[in-house]
Amino acid sequence: MTVQANAEIIPFPSRLAPPSTPSTPPVIPSQPAASDRLSRALADLAAAQAEQQAALLRWRAALAELQTGVQGLGASLRGYAHVLSEIAPSASPS
Repeated sequence: MTVQANAEIIPFPSRLAPPSTPSTPPVIPSQPAASDRLSRALADLAAAQAEQQAALLRWRAALAELQTGVQGLGASLRGYAHVLSEIAPSASPS
C-alpha cells in the first residue's frame, strides 16, 4: 500500500524585532488567508476520506474472499472427519 503525503507544514510566525524607531511599522510575514488554509484542509480531508472508503471496500472484499476459503476448508475437514469415522471401527484392534 502506498502512502501519499499531502500535508503542508505551516511554520510558526517568527518573532518580530522591536522597532528601531516608533514611526517604523512592524514587518508582518505574509500568511495565506485563513479561509484559504481551511479550504485546503477540507479538500485534503475529503481526499483522505475517499482513500479510506476505497481501502475499506478492498478490506471487505478480502474478508469475503477469506470467508469463502475458510468455509471450503471447513467442508474439507468435515469430509475427512466423516471418512475417518467410517474407517475407525475397521482400524481399531479387536
